[in-house]
Amino acid sequence: MGSEHEYPLCVTCQTALSIHPTTDTATTQTCFVCLGVFQKETFAKRLKDAIRTMVEPYRQFVKFSSDNNTINLPGDLIYRLARCGNRKACADYTQRLKQYGKDTLHECLKRIELDYATSEILDSFPSCVKDEQQGHLSVAVVVLPTVKRPSLDTSHQNKSRKKRKRRTYEEVSQGGDPRENLEQRIEQQGKVVWSINSSTQPVEGAWDPPKDEALTDVEIHVAVWRRPFYVKSCYTKTRRDVSQTPFVVVDAGVTRKRGVTSVEEQIVPILTQHVGGISTSNNNEDSNLVYGKCKFHASGREDMDVKMLLPSEPNSDITGRPFVCEVTDALEMPLPTVTLPKIVRGINDGDESPSHRSYGTNPLGVGIAPELAFCPSSSYKNLQTETEDKVKYYGCYCWSAKPVTQEILNKFTALFPLKIQQATPIRVLHRRSNIKRTRYVLSYQATVIDEHHFQLQISTTAGTYVKEFVHSDLGRTIPSMASLLGCHTDLLELDCEGIQMSPHVVADSLEQS
Repeated sequence: MGSEHEYPLCVTCQTALSIHPTTDTATTQTCFVCLGVFQKETFAKRLKDAIRTMVEPYRQFVKFSSDNNTINLPGDLIYRLARCGNRKACADYTQRLKQYGKDTLHECLKRIELDYATSEILDSFPSCVKDEQQGHLSVAVVVLPTVKRPSLDTSHQNKSRKKRKRRTYEEVSQGGDPRENLEQRIEQQGKVVWSINSSTQPVEGAWDPPKDEALTDVEIHVAVWRRPFYVKSCYTKTRRDVSQTPFVVVDAGVTRKRGVTSVEEQIVPILTQHVGGISTSNNNEDSNLVYGKCKFHASGREDMDVKMLLPSEPNSDITGRPFVCEVTDALEMPLPTVTLPKIVRGINDGDESPSHRSYGTNPLGVGIAPELAFCPSSSYKNLQTETEDKVKYYGCYCWSAKPVTQEILNKFTALFPLKIQQATPIRVLHRRSNIKRTRYVLSYQATVIDEHHFQLQISTTAGTYVKEFVHSDLGRTIPSMASLLGCHTDLLELDCEGIQMSPHVVADSLEQS
């Protein structure tokens, strides 16, 4: 390779090469082996500046996770050391590089946190946010030498760009990984990502540049993203043309959307707006997978033509339908006492308090409870599981083929709580397996409207198909109101009038049967 005086070497690399460190080593020149990585003051400052640039869009809350930050240093450094004549020191040198990289990254992140003075803001968040590091930032760093790599074939990338479709709501789904996407973006620039963590084989042209090229530098690539945080509340909807999630159907090859809006579309955009938006810096432009997203998840669902209301008589144990939103890679964290109430007012059209039967006064019929709050990640994961123990209250506007009287309806009261067997309804057989389920109608109250119409107030265990309980679904639900009345019966309108997440209510009702 040549003598140690032919190329500038830092003190660390001289020691690794068993060369007695000299005081006259040019400190203004970049080390030929480590390419300046071990020249701490310069490298640490560049690293901090590169991270700060990527952190800048993330406002209000800058706290880094303790276990999700990575730095990949180039594998070139190992082979440069070996090229200089000390292959035996490579293993130790590799470990020193890895530890040095981690320590330098940790130190840089710590300094950035101090500059943003986040301690007071952090203290305002509940323990579930701090314990799970919700909303903390994560960092991935890839350090590459400024070397001409073998050129990559990017013709397929250019071709895909020409054919790339404009993203739509339906086409975009969450996926990808910020680290992988960072490497893909680097490779799309014609650069090879080769780190001491990923390979033991040198890349062609990695450490033997042309004599006339001054290869004495590295470039730093950074990805920063915010970890998910979770907020929960309950919602109501007062219209029969609003679905829970966007309702898209394909009719004769034409995709169209049903309903005027959805609960998700009334909640998610406002929440996204008040967190400063979702970052797009970690997406790969050639993919319809996005990293950041606000995901809406509710405890069960009602059909589009079913209202979701509060009970007619105020009851603190009975609420609207619980939901949780998972927000990934938001630019801001909503402050508990400042931002969350603004989100509620935005969704409820300026009205935070519930009315007689619903939350807020949104003209599109969607409102959420004022108790919007942070929650543990388990609330999102277990939301559907927890629905098995809930009690649901319904108001049914029914029609009977035979005339009914109050006396006829009252005689069924003694049958409740009523155990029923329900086969999968015909209307959902295309998406659910055909099995029989045991369900309970816990309470019953019926009121005659006229000789062919009556109002039914019932409460049921989770998973009960109320429409089928009324009309029997061609005998697939036994017993049903149709079988009790001995005639064709139909449900004209259905309202869910609150949900009670109380297992003891189910148990107490069944014990009385």
